[in-house]
Amino acid sequence: MKKKLTAFILLLLVMAFIPALIVSRDKNNFTEKTIPEPKDSADEIISLAASMCGEDFCGEAVKAMIILANTNYPAAKSSNNNSDNEIYKLAKEYYNYNKEVYIQKNGEKLTIPYSEISNGATVENDAYPYIYSTASAWDCLDSGFDKNAECAGVSLKGVDYLCRHGFSAEQALLHYLPGFEIKA
Repeated sequence: MKKKLTAFILLLLVMAFIPALIVSRDKNNFTEKTIPEPKDSADEIISLAASMCGEDFCGEAVKAMIILANTNYPAAKSSNNNSDNEIYKLAKEYYNYNKEVYIQKNGEKLTIPYSEISNGATVENDAYPYIYSTASAWDCLDSGFDKNAECAGVSLKGVDYLCRHGFSAEQALLHYLPGFEIKA
């Protein structure tokens, strides 16, 4: 327990200094995944969440993807609708327990943009005035790291990293979404 607390405190200290180290970027030049126009089906939400996950995402990160998909609910059917896929099965399991859980700000569901990875911090974008830049230094540790990647909203690999290091799905999402709350 003492090691986890020490690691958490060090993580907070690192996160506090990251924004000062990040060079300003052109906020109009970013890439992100967006959620297509909605349909109405639990299977579509599960498929979307499964498609958002990397093949080795931990269970808590899959739960976070279900919450994110529920927030942008209803979601369009993903091309990754393979019910034999292990991530799909895990997403379905988490959906059954979390189908009413979503993210809101000031009592309102808002579209939450996300990207696979950031370049050390998420960015602000005029299209989402309720999203703020947030440190995501652990993205730089990922083997798929791209120093030019820009992410508005939530870093999916960042959520997985945080969940693997003791954060709950809710805590990891709220790290990227200051001022939001998880509603059940």
